[in-house]
Amino acid sequence: MLQPPKTKASYRWLDVDKNTISILKKWKIEQKNLYEEFGFKISSDDQQPIFTTYHQKLHKMNYMRVSTPNDKLEAFFGMHKELHKIKIHGFRHTHASFLFEAGATIKEVQSRLDHSDIKTTMDIYTHITTSSRKRLAEKFQNHIDF
Repeated sequence: MLQPPKTKASYRWLDVDKNTISILKKWKIEQKNLYEEFGFKISSDDQQPIFTTYHQKLHKMNYMRVSTPNDKLEAFFGMHKELHKIKIHGFRHTHASFLFEAGATIKEVQSRLDHSDIKTTMDIYTHITTSSRKRLAEKFQNHIDF
């Protein structure tokens, strides 16, 4: 079962690049082949979720539980204690930071993250990355032109 978004305004289209679409299509084929290999009933292509699990009672592919990515990430960090631990939501922060680093405007990132208030975007998601700090130093140097 899919969960509805927090607000009605959160129902929206999200543009995705061609490379990501290609990867997701390959992933769907890989999943479908794996399910066929084990003899599981397969959802029709237009109904096949991107992230699936096998539903025992329905005997078919179904949507992955919302908690599964967090569970998998927890297990990963359990095996790799030397890594800095992040939560799934941390990928949203990273995505926003990379958008800024790539030159996206605050307005574009606000729209992408679906924030009604631009202050939310500015306060929470504007992490300064190492490369952006270096670019900032270069901008300053170019401006004062020593």
